[in-house]
Amino acid sequence: MQRLIKRVQSVDAVEATIKRLSKLGINRLSFDLIYGLPGQTVGTVSASARQAIAFDPDRIAVFGYAHVPWFKKHQRAIDESRLPDMADRLMLRQAIDAELVSAGYCRIGFDHYAKADDPLSCAAASGQLQRNFQGYSDDPADVLLGFGASAISSFADGYVQNASDVGAWRRALRDGHLPVARGVCLTAQDKLRAAAIQRLMCNFTVDLDVLCRDHDVTEDSLDDAMPRLAPLERDGLVTIAGRCIEATEMGRNFIRNIAFCLDARSKPGAERHSRSA
Repeated sequence: MQRLIKRVQSVDAVEATIKRLSKLGINRLSFDLIYGLPGQTVGTVSASARQAIAFDPDRIAVFGYAHVPWFKKHQRAIDESRLPDMADRLMLRQAIDAELVSAGYCRIGFDHYAKADDPLSCAAASGQLQRNFQGYSDDPADVLLGFGASAISSFADGYVQNASDVGAWRRALRDGHLPVARGVCLTAQDKLRAAAIQRLMCNFTVDLDVLCRDHDVTEDSLDDAMPRLAPLERDGLVTIAGRCIEATEMGRNFIRNIAFCLDARSKPGAERHSRSA
């Protein structure tokens, strides 16, 4: 599989890196596992998960491969006919999940795992889990500063993104300017919906009535989400009691699709940079 994507990374190389980090006093490890690559099977991803577990990392993130050759030119070398379809991707995802859970890792949100005593697991258990551009976090800060080309910073009232082109980013810094390419200011409605999506993606449930009261807005402020959620309820991905939305066990694999229903800025078919499962 590594040869198919032209990114060979041996187990020996990973082990050597971990040993070097340990000598430097860095002993808390976080691994990323990717599924949805060409040539992967349930057997190979299960073996990869077991190998990762053997290194005893504190956290493991499990990401679906996003094939965006129009955005990442090096992906044009990948044979698209070898990529698994959505059903196969789900089986790969479930195989990794089974290995990690059986090894004692706790599920964190929809794509992270952590040891039971890890701060991330404690945050999830206490309802304090957060999600930002980097994934799940136990940090409650409402400011995230991004450094480098294309980095996104978030603030209580909006987002800014640095120039994606490295040359433009460097020129801005050289000329003494912030390398910001674009930004958006959040409206009160944006903040309400962001809070709803945050709760849904961290806790898999959100009570819209409670949320509206917390934000001091009328309880019909998110009513437009209900018709969007109806097909997902029929498909068994969510349950809806009054205005309380909860993802089912299967629905947790499609939590992004559920969250889209709460996002007034989302457009059908606009998911260009990552798949929902």
